[in-house]
Amino acid sequence: MESRDKYILAQVANILSKRGFSKVNPEEVNMEGMKVDAVFRKGVESVLIVDSKAVHAYRAPEFRAWIGDAILRFEHGAKICHKPRNRFLLAVLMGRMSKKAAADLQDYAQKYLPDLNWILLDESGVGLIHVDGKDEELAVSVSFKKESVHCPASSQGNLFSPKNQWLLKVLLLPGIDQRYWGGPKQKPQSVGELAEVSVVSQPAVSAFINRAEQSGFLKRSSQGFIIQRHQELLEDWAYALKHKHRDQVGLRFLYENEPEDRFLKKIRDYCNKSKDCGQGLPIVLGRHLACHLLGIGRSNVRSASLYASRPQEEILSALDLVVDESKSASSLVLVRAPFPKAIFDSSALIDDVPVSDIVQCYLDVYHSIDRGREQAEYIYQKVLGPFFERAH
Repeated sequence: MESRDKYILAQVANILSKRGFSKVNPEEVNMEGMKVDAVFRKGVESVLIVDSKAVHAYRAPEFRAWIGDAILRFEHGAKICHKPRNRFLLAVLMGRMSKKAAADLQDYAQKYLPDLNWILLDESGVGLIHVDGKDEELAVSVSFKKESVHCPASSQGNLFSPKNQWLLKVLLLPGIDQRYWGGPKQKPQSVGELAEVSVVSQPAVSAFINRAEQSGFLKRSSQGFIIQRHQELLEDWAYALKHKHRDQVGLRFLYENEPEDRFLKKIRDYCNKSKDCGQGLPIVLGRHLACHLLGIGRSNVRSASLYASRPQEEILSALDLVVDESKSASSLVLVRAPFPKAIFDSSALIDDVPVSDIVQCYLDVYHSIDRGREQAEYIYQKVLGPFFERAH
């Protein structure tokens, strides 16, 4: 069995065990003419039979044919073996999540097998589950894209170190709409220019360029540096950050039901006061709320992060916030950036509110379980992808 097939079955077992299911020996379930990859039981309920598939990309004809064939085989097996109460689950590993795949499963279930259960998971470990009539978003702890692949290996060094993230942005974003990027407007053409524009030492810049070349994401030409394989670069960047510890704390509003416009006014007033005192930005807004302020919000999710450059007590006092002591995931977090220049020097002002640059917004939401991948893909399709094509 291929590793991708093993991975999806292992994740199905983990997902179902957390929902009270236990694994049963498939040999105990005789479903004539049907492919049975795993069998689970929950209490005294009938068994749940799993048929799994690993696909690299969604292709409608092949995917729909597989669903239809799987349902027919299940119904035939249940009828022949006189097991009409057995239940069925289709588990799919995809290279990239597709809402069309979920729509196909919902459509076939509605037409042919209303009790169909299914799990859709992509190689990053994010996905969707429909079991016992309930729909949920998924985020498993182990992605198929192993850290050795998506985090910098010894041959390329730490390409996504905090300082190198800043250098990547300085090479990627000059020329984009200014509302998406507040960093240097000049695109460096040499190591010396990149060091000067980024205010990073020349030896550190040289090391970064070598690592980026070794990884295949950068090449040199007579016109300067050329970034290539943009989408893969951003995905690898996001995976690298997933495994890095973030210095952050959950927050909540001191006054319940704080309107968003009032919160944004407090941010605006706090930042303007700092500016009037000749100080730098105290905070930069990120995550889903930043996407909405940039005009590229994809959903009604409005969770936010506050990148901070001032003491926590000062920020909480200025914005009427308190630390969230609950164990649930907070919709608002305070984050300490390990290399502040990569956040603060790249931020843009939207109605006097400092907002993360467009690449940081992509990275912030990429692994978020609250429709983060959908938002990240929307950013790439609508802004970053077209910009990179023009710039290239």
